[in-house]
Amino acid sequence: MASLGLLDTAAEFCGTYLSELRRGTTRQQVIPYLLQIPDDRYPLDEWNDALAYLMGADDPCPSVAAVKDRLAASLCQPPRR
Repeated sequence: MASLGLLDTAAEFCGTYLSELRRGTTRQQVIPYLLQIPDDRYPLDEWNDALAYLMGADDPCPSVAAVKDRLAASLCQPPRR
């Protein structure tokens, strides 16, 4: 059995569908969860895909740490509706 990808794991953690992860309170719940996942559990491309999906970012980061920095910074921004 294949393991779940990063976004699928996040959706499962939140008890919701993948499509709901971008919404206000779910996004505020999923980002802290993502920040506690070890950097090496998923490849960099999955982290960048998560960043693109959750934040609409179109410029990939060079490291998982940079992805996490951008996700953490987004917690200070008001949620998109």
